[in-house]
Amino acid sequence: MKNHHFLSIFLGILCSFASISGSVFGTENVTEDIWLTISDEKAGTVTVSWLSPAAGVSRVFFGKDAECKEASIEVKSEEVGKTDETKTFLNFVPIPVMEKVGADSRCFYRTETKMADGTVYRSVVKSFATLATDELRLAFVGNVHTRTIPETVPAQKPHIVCLTGDMVPKLWENGMLAEVARENVKPFCLLVAKNRELFASTLLMVVLGNHDREIVKRGERVPGPSVSYDTEGGAFCRFFALPGDRWKWFIDWEPLSFRLVGLDLNHIYDHGTSLQSSHAWQVDSEQFQWFERVMNCEKKFIVTFQNEKCSTVRSSEKATWEKVLAHGDALIAGFGHYAERAEKDGVKYFNTSYYGCGDKYPDRFKTYFESRDNFLLLTVQPEKWCTNSVTFTTQPSSTEANRGKRIENR
Repeated sequence: MKNHHFLSIFLGILCSFASISGSVFGTENVTEDIWLTISDEKAGTVTVSWLSPAAGVSRVFFGKDAECKEASIEVKSEEVGKTDETKTFLNFVPIPVMEKVGADSRCFYRTETKMADGTVYRSVVKSFATLATDELRLAFVGNVHTRTIPETVPAQKPHIVCLTGDMVPKLWENGMLAEVARENVKPFCLLVAKNRELFASTLLMVVLGNHDREIVKRGERVPGPSVSYDTEGGAFCRFFALPGDRWKWFIDWEPLSFRLVGLDLNHIYDHGTSLQSSHAWQVDSEQFQWFERVMNCEKKFIVTFQNEKCSTVRSSEKATWEKVLAHGDALIAGFGHYAERAEKDGVKYFNTSYYGCGDKYPDRFKTYFESRDNFLLLTVQPEKWCTNSVTFTTQPSSTEANRGKRIENR
């Protein structure tokens, strides 16, 4: 029997929608829109990403305190976008956080971009918590759609915020050609601007939803090649510095023998039609064969997240997906607009959504289902028992926090 870690799942109700955007500092040369991602599979490197008004040469100064004595390599800005309206300058600078700062700490950093004319754009000193060895906290939020993530999420002090797809409503604008929308990262820029304080102070890991690659208005479903979506997720892959192929990836956190896996699954039964959105998922596909290898590992605790309904994934390819999922411990989805927990054959299945009131598609193995705006907080701790232990807590509102339901399974 596989030894498991202690897993705590907290279902947080998104009861506060106040803005948490950062302050404006009163100077035109201040960089504000910054986001942080783990960019290597061993979770040792964090890529600091930001926007600049023009191309330049960028560096990050970082360290264990606000003096930021360590300096990164120099990286040239990347230009994305096919038109003046969509043109965007992105900066991606990797920093060796685990080597230079270490676990269970804070990494302080500031960014700098020097333009060809000598103008320099800098950020104020910011910081984020590095990954912990005693308790790793991950918050999962679905269906953000370019809104400000409520204060209730950062209040839980997650080490990583995981967005389960549909981060933006679409890539296209009225009158925009599909090939232009395919490279339009402006909606992701708006997402960052709406969440400046959170994204600049907390590690971010993300997966694709269908809306994150919608390049023309969704049309009728007919056989043939995809029309409405960029199945490759090109804008997403250009914007987020993630491990591997970016549209699919995994990271390991060895101190807790933990593996987090991100998949590209959404509307999978539209495959082969004009509404196909995700990469292929059949047993002979690159994605499935990669997932099979990733799940066949010695990690004691494995969590996967993606954008398709859990029961649909579980039953796909004559339940072959379910057999592979059985190597792990939990599958988290951002498919439906509701909060759900289900369990089948020892594997836990969750759905989470920023907007939690919509059509209901309950899993027949559900143990909890509720239409509420919500997020999931997952905590991973060192091994305690030889069997899975899951705590699933609901917090009805900030004023009823002590009256929440608590369901435990061991």
